[in-house]
Amino acid sequence: QIFEPNHDLVEEEIAGPTSPKKVQKEWSCAVCLFSTSSEIFLKKHFQGKEHETNEENLRAEELARDTSKSL
Repeated sequence: QIFEPNHDLVEEEIAGPTSPKKVQKEWSCAVCLFSTSSEIFLKKHFQGKEHETNEENLRAEELARDTSKSL
């Protein structure tokens, strides 16, 4: 017996599901507890002074914690 491939099945597997793409509705920064509905605004936030200051403070806190553990 010779088996021929089921082309309908192959095409369906390649095409994948037809469900709509999920769009992210909220973007957030865990360091600053900042949320926005725009990826562009989040990227601008990451470049801002407030975010930079919060990151530096967080690093300093982590360093202090690590230093106290090793003593």
